[in-house]
Amino acid sequence: MAETKAFYAGSFDPPTNGHLEVIKAGAELFEDFHVDIGLHPDKSYLFTLEERVRMLEVVTGDIRNVKIGSYCGKLLIEHAVDEGFTHIVRGIRTAKDLEDERVYYRFGETVDRSVQTVLIPCAAEFEIVSSSFVKGLMTST
Repeated sequence: MAETKAFYAGSFDPPTNGHLEVIKAGAELFEDFHVDIGLHPDKSYLFTLEERVRMLEVVTGDIRNVKIGSYCGKLLIEHAVDEGFTHIVRGIRTAKDLEDERVYYRFGETVDRSVQTVLIPCAAEFEIVSSSFVKGLMTST
């Protein structure tokens, strides 16, 4: 079997239990598994990159094959190709997430067909929890 190298990307601002669930599943599927924080130059974040890296390191500390990284100014598929990833792992909470991922996947196929996407549905209890929801709770108190 060919060597696989996968990553799961997001802003993780902040990381949620849903993110952790996807990370654990991805780490079970792939020996070389990366969690990469995507930075968008036009987006503002509640937590700094360093804080998000540290939070992810803490919550994934007991998962031996997870590596935390970041990237900026690239599309997901561009990052995958540039870093030699064979798979992109994506978490799915809602039907809208599924539709969005279908569009991203089709676009990615036009860039490089060698990178495969793996969709991991979250548990029902995490369907309504997003980083934006958590940030809203944190900033409203």
